[in-house]
Amino acid sequence: ALFTVDGDNPAFSATGGILYNKYQTRLIHCPVSLSGDLALPATIASIGNWAFYRCTLLASVALPGTLKSIGEYAFWGCTALKTIGLPKDLQSLGMYAFYDCSGLETVYSYGLEPLLLEEYSYVFFGVDHATAILYVPFGSAAAYQSALQWQEFEHIVEMEGLFFSPGTESFAACGGSREILVSSGVAWTAASSAPWLSLQPASAGPGKRVLLLTAASNGTAALRTATVTLSA
Repeated sequence: ALFTVDGDNPAFSATGGILYNKYQTRLIHCPVSLSGDLALPATIASIGNWAFYRCTLLASVALPGTLKSIGEYAFWGCTALKTIGLPKDLQSLGMYAFYDCSGLETVYSYGLEPLLLEEYSYVFFGVDHATAILYVPFGSAAAYQSALQWQEFEHIVEMEGLFFSPGTESFAACGGSREILVSSGVAWTAASSAPWLSLQPASAGPGKRVLLLTAASNGTAALRTATVTLSA
């Protein structure tokens, strides 16, 4: 059955019949009756253990870029799931996360470096590694081909385009530097929206490069933000 939650409930909420925590940063459970294509809210940071267990009617689940973790057994038995895209800032992928997703045909992993998986966590156990295609960012195929579990995919294909990771960075008030890894098949340029945040280099040719972000110290008590725009 679909979940419904009273609006005054202090701990839980529901949208589209799916159970979330109050502020919808964590997806707790998806009813097995949901079917077709599902897009999750942009607020989701984590998917709980067993969250989509035996949701055999789902063909695709669009994961938001805010997602940081997928729990253990999260998609176990989603046999109709044909495609999944793993956000570039995903930090953890639980054991057996896609166990027995026998219909999975395409996996898009947007991290420039493959997420570290333990040898015996069996994340993609039951997926047909001989036919499923793993799509990875431009310039990242070699890293995935040598990474535990990712290397089991016989077809690893690089996507054309401009890729970078991570998508957000934080600085202390004293400033400092952070690195963004950028990979592109074409030349690109970078621009900062604030004078206190400098970039090096401001442009680069095709290939993998490190973009260095350097923030000047913040002499006020106010929080400041800047946007870095990459163009190609």
